Amino acid sequence: MMLTQKDAEHIAKKLLADVRPGRRHDIVVFRYEGRYIAQFGIQRSSKEKSHDYISRQLFLTAKQCRELHECSLSLEQYVELLRAKGYLN
Repeated sequence: MMLTQKDAEHIAKKLLADVRPGRRHDIVVFRYEGRYIAQFGIQRSSKEKSHDYISRQLFLTAKQCRELHECSLSLEQYVELLRAKGYLN
C-alpha cells in the first residue's frame, strides 16, 4: 500500500504535529513534550504522489507506518516504540 498526501495529512493530525507551509512541501514537525523528535514533508501536487519515505523519517518500518495511519498503532504506542529504539529518553 502506497502512502498518499491524504495519508500523510492523517498521520500529521494523529501525531498532533505542527504543519508549516514550505516552498514545495508542507513541513510536518513532530514534538513530544516540547522536544523535537522528527519531521517530514507533504508534497503539494495535483497528482497523487507516493509518500512512502515518511516511515524512515519517523523511525518506523513501512508496516508500523501503515499501522500508525490505520489507527492500529496509537500515538502512545508510537512514543513507546521511539523509547525502545532510543530516540526518546
